[in-house]
Amino acid sequence: MTKILIILVIAFTFEAFGVIALKKGLNEIGAQYTARKATMPVWKNVVRLVGNWFTNKDVLFGLLLETIFFVLLQ
Repeated sequence: MTKILIILVIAFTFEAFGVIALKKGLNEIGAQYTARKATMPVWKNVVRLVGNWFTNKDVLFGLLLETIFFVLLQ
């Protein structure tokens, strides 16, 4: 029982930090999207938004932490 609780606490810690990292990354991407809104067509801005999502270090780090969380739950 103690082992399960320790694993859950560690998993929830990864999850909490993952959410924080994702939020930070998505806020950065949203600000970039809004700044480009007036200067380029919508479709091009959306393509850049997707590209930013795959290259933003905070988003990728948050996804890694969330993946670790789900692995620890199994």
